[in-house]
Amino acid sequence: MNIAKSLLIAAALAPGVAMAKPSYLKCELVSAPKYQQFTSQRQKDAFLAGILEKGIMGFVVPPSATWKIDLDAGQVEDLENGPRWAVKDLKVTDGFIEGKTEFGSDFLLSRVTGQLSYVKYSGTESFVQEGIDVPTYAVWVYQCSATGKRVV
Repeated sequence: MNIAKSLLIAAALAPGVAMAKPSYLKCELVSAPKYQQFTSQRQKDAFLAGILEKGIMGFVVPPSATWKIDLDAGQVEDLENGPRWAVKDLKVTDGFIEGKTEFGSDFLLSRVTGQLSYVKYSGTESFVQEGIDVPTYAVWVYQCSATGKRVV
């Protein structure tokens, strides 16, 4: 009996042992960068072609509206754009979950209000493309709610 009890305690304290189920977020867009507001399809096509030529296409791809939060794994997975966009090295407090992607994007989720701020950096100076000012960084804001199952 003491051996079984010791094994249970050791398993509970061992690193990498899952202690909590992942949770999922479903988010609604509150605000997006102004540079994503196009006046015509032609402007949008030319804008995207110019961004592709500059090599910063990932900068204009909006972050996911659905996420998987796995605190045991220490990451938040972007369910729409794939694991390359996972947020790692999480800092978890009573008020926030925050971290960065491998591309340097910032993820900040309020655990109190459910507001998610996601910041992407272009790695270039701001510039004008097809009459649209493209900033050095862009911020998307979502209002999120937790759900017990995957929503994508």
